[in-house]
Amino acid sequence: MRILGLDVGGAHVKAALLRSRGKLPRRMVYPFEIWKNPGGLTSLLRSIRDEQKPDAVVLTMTGELSDVFKSRADGTRHIVKCAVDAMAPVSVRVIDVDGQMVGPGEAIKKHWRVASANWSATARWVSKHLPRCLIVDIGSTTTDILPVKNGSPMVRGKTDLQRLVTGELLYTGCLRTPVGAVVATLKINDAPVAVCPEYFSVMGDAHLYLGQIRAKDYTIPTPDNGPKTKRGAALRLARVVLSSPKELGGGEIESIAKQVVEAQIDTICWAVKRVIKDHNLSDAPVVLIGPGRIYLKRLSAKLKNKFVATVGGHPVERIDPAACCATLLGDVM
Repeated sequence: MRILGLDVGGAHVKAALLRSRGKLPRRMVYPFEIWKNPGGLTSLLRSIRDEQKPDAVVLTMTGELSDVFKSRADGTRHIVKCAVDAMAPVSVRVIDVDGQMVGPGEAIKKHWRVASANWSATARWVSKHLPRCLIVDIGSTTTDILPVKNGSPMVRGKTDLQRLVTGELLYTGCLRTPVGAVVATLKINDAPVAVCPEYFSVMGDAHLYLGQIRAKDYTIPTPDNGPKTKRGAALRLARVVLSSPKELGGGEIESIAKQVVEAQIDTICWAVKRVIKDHNLSDAPVVLIGPGRIYLKRLSAKLKNKFVATVGGHPVERIDPAACCATLLGDVM
């Protein structure tokens, strides 16, 4: 039985093919900005089907929030129908906020139960193997902070708004978040300078400049459609203070990048501490996943909790909503 897990986001589609029950498959990432080409989703998913040849499919999503859709209901309907059309005649199930599988019809009818529910797959799978922990999933766009106790996810929020209110969701990520959404001011030559809130530079530029990611890890278009190089990143980072690398110099560009990264780490750390306190998880292990694992050393230095390297015998780098979806469906088939 070949089970395909799909996670349709706003900027990427992730897929993971389960070939052997009990094993967590590797995810594949397909850059796809849904707001630019919503009609192209069916074609992309069909190519994934032809490549992976699944016997069953389980879907989750966050891309329904994209403003190309009139509403979340409209976005959910579009994504589910694209998946059903692309995967036919293979059956498609959709994961809901409780980590349960529902049919496409029910998913469309009760869109609020499946919209942006990819976190629930991760929480459900991890809770089967680690009964008390805190999952911190730092993605390209958002950060999920998921408490697990007594072998079950103990999130207090189910919708995105509820999760923002409880601190279990942060709209900040290690690639796509604009620099101006992370910091309001930067120090330039020891003087505070207000950041220009234009879409000039993103977190991916800071990490690329500092050598924390490679060009292939920068899986989104650059704000200026320029090169994914240190020089290109420097140009974009300088623009947030309406300057240029020549005017600022390499030392100041590096300082900007470091300040931005540190500010995001502090924001994530504050939110993690809040959830730890709310759920009395001060001694619980932390499962750090997603591309934001590049923050591992910095977060572990700021938190007293132990950070685990494996869950259920699998390296934490394998844990991903698409992979967890496939594995969860495999457990019940």
